[in-house]
Amino acid sequence: MGEIMKVTKFIRRKSMIYKTGVEYGDYTMNHVLGCSHGCNYPCYAFLQKKRFGEVTSYEEWCEPALVENTLELLDAEIPRFKDKMTLLYVSRLILLCLGILKFSK
Repeated sequence: MGEIMKVTKFIRRKSMIYKTGVEYGDYTMNHVLGCSHGCNYPCYAFLQKKRFGEVTSYEEWCEPALVENTLELLDAEIPRFKDKMTLLYVSRLILLCLGILKFSK
């Protein structure tokens, strides 16, 4: 297993659960902003976050920040969404970007 990255940046969000139109879930959450891979070509996620002003540079994107109020938000939001939600999707991409999950070759 590879090296586990220590996250040192934290952000706060107003909401954690978002409605999504993807085929693998009706709601999603993302408790991380950014990715530590540093790929040669910036990904769609980075380009979207830059477009909407959540990050200003690829260097900033490559230093992931954890949402420090994730549990507080989930405590408040899960009761509101529980009757509407079939699947709350937490992306494996998040685990890949933090170095917790690895692709096998």
